[in-house]
Amino acid sequence: MGYAAVIKEILVNLKTVIESTTDFTSAKGNVSRAYLKSWQGVTYPVCQIRPLIDDFGKETIGGHREEETFNVEVKVKAIGTGSETDQDSIIGYVGEIVDAIEAKRSLDCTLAFVQAIPRRIVYTLSPTEGSAVFYYAVILVKIKLKRAV
Repeated sequence: MGYAAVIKEILVNLKTVIESTTDFTSAKGNVSRAYLKSWQGVTYPVCQIRPLIDDFGKETIGGHREEETFNVEVKVKAIGTGSETDQDSIIGYVGEIVDAIEAKRSLDCTLAFVQAIPRRIVYTLSPTEGSAVFYYAVILVKIKLKRAV
């Protein structure tokens, strides 16, 4: 299979894995691949998935397979008032996503052998002019993939 088909399958299937969690479901419509259509009426928490880095560090293994590393950013955004409970909530959302990815590392991909590994998480927050505080977490997911050559 070609590059684009493999990458699209990874992103679509990663979204499906995230939507299998309690707080991020397809019914809520709060998970998006790379964009949110509109912030109006958004149900928090929200999650955006976007391709980040493909280093093309391909390595031929035995002349039959290529292995490369593809990195995806999973960004979680929640809203609160600045309390410890709100901070605990964003940590809980991240935990749900990490646990779901670890439970289904293959992402059920069929076009390539895939192993998804959450690698780094960065937490930040941003107060607004009102009483709301936005909480962010960025999860870097390293995806090792092997394709037939």
